[in-house]
Amino acid sequence: VKIRVEGVNTPERNHPGWAEAKAFTKAWLAKGSFRLTTCGKPTIDRIVAEVARDGKTLAQDLIDAGLGK
Repeated sequence: VKIRVEGVNTPERNHPGWAEAKAFTKAWLAKGSFRLTTCGKPTIDRIVAEVARDGKTLAQDLIDAGLGK
């Protein structure tokens, strides 16, 4: 299942910054358990969800790292 992270826009595939955002996301997810909370906003091929761990969201961490808006 593909997830669209709620609350952040990151560069599209093959655009500047995409590889960095992807690597950041993989590292963030590998640090331990996280929670997905779906929000019922369908997209064409992904489920939209908040991704969170210990009161922090992946979306905000991507923004704080300068990898998303």
